[in-house]
Amino acid sequence: MWRLGVSNDMARAKNPESLTRDTAVIVDVVLESGVLLLRLANIGAKPVTDVRVKCSRKIMGMAGRVNIGDLPIFTDLDFLAPWRAIDVPVDRASVFFAYDKAEPLIVTVSYVDVEGRSIQAEMRHTLSVWRDMPDIG
Repeated sequence: MWRLGVSNDMARAKNPESLTRDTAVIVDVVLESGVLLLRLANIGAKPVTDVRVKCSRKIMGMAGRVNIGDLPIFTDLDFLAPWRAIDVPVDRASVFFAYDKAEPLIVTVSYVDVEGRSIQAEMRHTLSVWRDMPDIG
């Protein structure tokens, strides 16, 4: 589930295609080769600036040593090109789920589009769905 909030009604369009033609920045959860990742992505056709990500709770990665949400890529990203995705490794899934309760995570992304509009999007991730995924490796 995600909600998009913008400083004007134009970007609250009900047609999802109009959002991706302009800008949309998301944070998704990805499991790749047994590694849990947070993917910060501009899925729109225009660049954005002043990208900031806030997590509803700590996401402790690297065996519980690093708060992933405090990394500069989430707190101080000045520019994100169109169609650009940045993968941030959290931990090996087996390690992460051994010490994290996998409670839901709400991620709020804010950024400024090329027209100078401040946009905010909220995504809710249920991390526990990734816990029992098979690992071939």
